[in-house]
Amino acid sequence: MSVIATDIAMADPFLVLTVESPSSVRCVGTLDGMTGHHLVDTVDEMLAAQPDTIAIDIERLRLADRDAAEALNEVQHRAKQAGTTVRWHGVGADHLRTAPHLAYRTSLKAA
Repeated sequence: MSVIATDIAMADPFLVLTVESPSSVRCVGTLDGMTGHHLVDTVDEMLAAQPDTIAIDIERLRLADRDAAEALNEVQHRAKQAGTTVRWHGVGADHLRTAPHLAYRTSLKAA
């Protein structure tokens, strides 16, 4: 019988969010439909302090599916609603070149 052992140090993390300051978070691993809410929740907590700017480092983040891109859109949308600017770091990284466009649409509702 043979056993295949996986070196855990060689495995990519599923998703690690590191809040480096009250207005900076680093994302490492894989973002998907099951984990996207963690990033949104983290940013919501940061927005509660009403920062002018939030820095989000996504250089080592992989987008696994469309829902991952939707989580990034939601972060951008919530920050805009709060009057906060998001500074994305790592957007030019090779692993994000095929990611969906992060633009989002807003609509004005009549009162």
